[in-house]
Amino acid sequence: MAKSLVIKQLRAARDFLFAQKYRFDQGLQFLVFVNFALLILTASDKLKVIFGLDRISEVAALMVVLGFVGTWAFGLFLDKIVHSQQSTESETLKRSLLWQRNFAELEGLKREVRQLRAEIRKR
Repeated sequence: MAKSLVIKQLRAARDFLFAQKYRFDQGLQFLVFVNFALLILTASDKLKVIFGLDRISEVAALMVVLGFVGTWAFGLFLDKIVHSQQSTESETLKRSLLWQRNFAELEGLKREVRQLRAEIRKR
């Protein structure tokens, strides 16, 4: 009984971690904006004066942490609200010549099965 409970907990932990990794992977496109912001922040000496900072390293460190959290949050948004995976698969199916051929072949097979059923019913 205890072994079964441990296995269930391990599976739940595995599924949870995989879901978080999936959300992070979905949100990776957000890192482009974070990288651009970090580039501007570290390259501009004028920002030190605007923010009143002696060193920009504190802000850069904060931006890195916020970048990872923002990436995960953006992935969560795409996963839960936008349903990004389903949209991606749908668009891929529309554009894939191989899948279009497969669906055409499937429709042909369905048509033949209907014809055979109709012939069998006539007899």
